[in-house]
Amino acid sequence: MLYDIMTVIIITLSIMPPAMLQYYAFEPLLTERKKRLVLGGYAVILLAKLFFLLYMIPFGPWSHSYSFYKKLFTVIWIPHFIWAVAVIRPFLFRHLYVFSVRATLTIFIHTVLAPPLAGLFPG
Repeated sequence: MLYDIMTVIIITLSIMPPAMLQYYAFEPLLTERKKRLVLGGYAVILLAKLFFLLYMIPFGPWSHSYSFYKKLFTVIWIPHFIWAVAVIRPFLFRHLYVFSVRATLTIFIHTVLAPPLAGLFPG
């Protein structure tokens, strides 16, 4: 049970650095109201994902597997991206560029961390 909860918290928090990269690329262009709106939306999305995953993994039908977490990481970023595009309107191509940087950063981090974590936690 504690393993499930810690896994969900780590997964949920691991999406925040790339999501903040999406925000900080546009931060100088935003008014204070839009900054609060984007960050408030990110906080709501983070809490919603946390509670949803806390229900679905330990108590719901989803179970632990490497392929499950890889699939989860491929879709968990979508609400943050949609929120940023919806609130920061006229910069769609810039959003796509920042998304490509986010994807590269995420792939790099997962590639670098996979061998040491596999060595620490075999099986």
